[in-house]
Amino acid sequence: MDFQIIHTESLNSVTGFDACDYMQIYGRNRGGQSISLLVEGVQSYFYFSVGRAFRNQPREFILDLNARLAARIGWDSCRRYACANKDCPDTGAYKTYTPRTPCFDPCMHYQRKDVSDDMVTLHPETFKKKPLVGFTAEPRTYHRADVAHPYWLSYCKNMAQKMEDVVLFEAHIDPVTRFMTDTGLVGCGWATFKPNGRQMPPGYKCTSDIQHVVHARDISALEEDGCVPLRILAFDIECVSPSGDFPEAKKGDDQIIQISAVTLKYGQELGDGRKHVFVLDGCDPIAGVVLHPFTSERSLLCAWKRFVMEEDPDIISGYNSNQFDLPYLFDRAKALGLRDFACQGKIRDRPRVQFRHVFQSAQTGALSWERHLISGRVCM
Repeated sequence: MDFQIIHTESLNSVTGFDACDYMQIYGRNRGGQSISLLVEGVQSYFYFSVGRAFRNQPREFILDLNARLAARIGWDSCRRYACANKDCPDTGAYKTYTPRTPCFDPCMHYQRKDVSDDMVTLHPETFKKKPLVGFTAEPRTYHRADVAHPYWLSYCKNMAQKMEDVVLFEAHIDPVTRFMTDTGLVGCGWATFKPNGRQMPPGYKCTSDIQHVVHARDISALEEDGCVPLRILAFDIECVSPSGDFPEAKKGDDQIIQISAVTLKYGQELGDGRKHVFVLDGCDPIAGVVLHPFTSERSLLCAWKRFVMEEDPDIISGYNSNQFDLPYLFDRAKALGLRDFACQGKIRDRPRVQFRHVFQSAQTGALSWERHLISGRVCM
């Protein structure tokens, strides 16, 4: 089955089932059907070399790293304190876990189950590699450390960097980049896979038309041009601030009074898109626009969420939407007590995550912008 990739992510924190070992791929086929793949069997690894501190024996490094990793995985190091998991010692302090900065670690309940002596294993083969930094006339010999779960890679890297006589290679590569490199997949490229008939895991609540569990060896890149009819949602919100100050979502009177939206599919003319306006307290008719009037802000926001889920956009866009419109929408819904509003992705019970992305270089200095992770949707 062929399809075009829209988004790929590592499922490190999905509620409802143990999805820590899956790679999630969203896409669409030529017919416009949405596709959701859970990819199992994804390899996580990094390369290394050791010196005299480990008597040039890579197995001693692996044993030491396993011991350190086992000590690292415990409730004391869990950043998901007070989560909803019944096995969390702090359960009850809060009903939901809303950290100031997102935690992408899986629940410690799942991590502790897999503590053993072979969390990190030594690959039987050696590999010839050339470092990117400095001049190396001949490739050096590196060993490969296979890590049982992708979310332990960062732990291993941080601990190994502090060890004496250890040189790491490709330890900084995130699981998604590693997976796509190994399989030859590229962002927004085409791929093909062989369905294996596996049932989706219990508790996996996804809205995609086609859902499959596939093994990493059964998915590969496809040389294909063209683009599927991607669904695009462009929107803008209008707020009011009775005080005259810049609107703040947490202030009770700073309401969202209007949301305008245009929906279209890739390949359509802009004029063929459908226009909608969600408005508080109504307005005069507008030619070519579907009006959605509401008497309360709560009902307006609830209708907006239903609209997003029904339209099922692949791309959500707007002018400065990542910096203002999306944060204001979700913060306002939270202030009004609309807890389910945050779940607007293809995975029904997975809330949107917002975090600040920082890029720094000597040429540009520090640049930062907001990123929003909504499952199966690209916010840009």
